[in-house]
Amino acid sequence: MNTLQTELEQFNSIKYANHRVSFKLRHLQKRFLLDQLSLSDIQECCGRADVSCCLKEVVPVAQLDKVLATVYASIESAVPHDKLMDAQAMALNWMLMAYRDTSDGGHIHAGTVRVWLCLFCGSKTVEKGKALFGLLSNSDKSGRVEMETLSWLLSMFHKVVLEGLGESLLPADQTQKQYMEKLLLKCLEYVQSSKGACLRAWLNSLEFGRLLSSVPTAAPGLFWLGLWLNLPQCEQSE
Repeated sequence: MNTLQTELEQFNSIKYANHRVSFKLRHLQKRFLLDQLSLSDIQECCGRADVSCCLKEVVPVAQLDKVLATVYASIESAVPHDKLMDAQAMALNWMLMAYRDTSDGGHIHAGTVRVWLCLFCGSKTVEKGKALFGLLSNSDKSGRVEMETLSWLLSMFHKVVLEGLGESLLPADQTQKQYMEKLLLKCLEYVQSSKGACLRAWLNSLEFGRLLSSVPTAAPGLFWLGLWLNLPQCEQSE
């Protein structure tokens, strides 16, 4: 992990925090070799490893290890064994460090595992958005992402950026609670009236997808997410 942290430090010279975060996550994505897997690969591996679709269900470390072993077994024919084992060990250590919920006994939840594996895979942003919407909306069988679930997702994003990458996106004049409240309201702007009143406290699939793909108009606290998900296309065009 020390080597990985040292590698990430090369991006500290990037001036803007959202850009630093996006480049660091892209570096992790490639170091973990997860960009070589498709969304269907990830979903199949989670199913074979019995990872629950219930967001708050705890995933024991032994099961998390099984998930990653299943994931990496699917690309073992395309990657040298030593490189594969190194990537798997780094991914496991990273998840144990960055994804534990300290407010819930230090556990890792199934939703966190599924969300991040989905984001780290090599599929297109639109496909990831649809998959995440399906996961988040199916948590209560409503067919929509409710405010409580969206709040959980934003808090999880913020925690990983803050603790996993050592980056803070908090404005100097805001507490974390104020920042998260404003970010949640910004995410709900698609369902606000012209006077700013919230018409409904949930998002449909189209509205949720815009949070991931509309970089210029994204909520400020999610700007890094759109940048990161669009980096592979930028690299291909160079």
